[in-house]
Amino acid sequence: MSRKVHLEDGCTLRFPGRSDDFADGVELGILAAQMDHGVVCLSRRIARSNLDQLRALAAKLGYRLVVGVTDDSWCHVDLVAKTERPRLRLVHPADSARAG
Repeated sequence: MSRKVHLEDGCTLRFPGRSDDFADGVELGILAAQMDHGVVCLSRRIARSNLDQLRALAAKLGYRLVVGVTDDSWCHVDLVAKTERPRLRLVHPADSARAG
């Protein structure tokens, strides 16, 4: 059975008869194309085997990579363009006391 390549939440592709190496290439190619087109934030589930290449690619294309929950084969990654400023929110001390 062929491996799923995740395009976005709820949307996957399969390539019957193709190897996991092929799926790895498609997975990285999709992310590279989106980063090259300037997509500000990306969130995907990828094969752990692609993590090192994605880390290098993200650095070259100006993205921060955050690796989330992982298991033996998969991990969740978030890519955010370094040009995107962090979204900060001013919290009044009285608000934080009520939340705690």
